[in-house]
Amino acid sequence: GGRSAVCPVVALEAAPDDVTPLAEVGAWAAHGEELLTWG
Repeated sequence: GGRSAVCPVVALEAAPDDVTPLAEVGAWAAHGEELLTWG
């Protein structure tokens, strides 16, 4: 078990159309790589 290393908590307050994923679900991400945009 364990927790995900990435938790975009700030996006929980956004409307669904305001958040655009930049990475595919399950894809590997490099340190500092953007995973989503908001706004």
